[in-house]
Amino acid sequence: MSHLSWGLLFVIPVVIVLLALLGIHPLVSITLLGQVLLTSQVTIPTLAIALALNVGGALSYLVSPFEGAIVLTIKGK
Repeated sequence: MSHLSWGLLFVIPVVIVLLALLGIHPLVSITLLGQVLLTSQVTIPTLAIALALNVGGALSYLVSPFEGAIVLTIKGK
């Protein structure tokens, strides 16, 4: 695995979080990024891609101001 591949694994969660902050639902961005990465010619193992996508999804659900759990928590107070 080259250094570019390791860097890409750290960039994937950041991209998902940024897209969530821009208003794109994390499930949509995970699906799109996953399809693009799996059909591309990168030398990253699929398990590593899946883990990076899951980490990005979890972080974006915690950070994004538009998620349902956060809205319910704020509204309940």
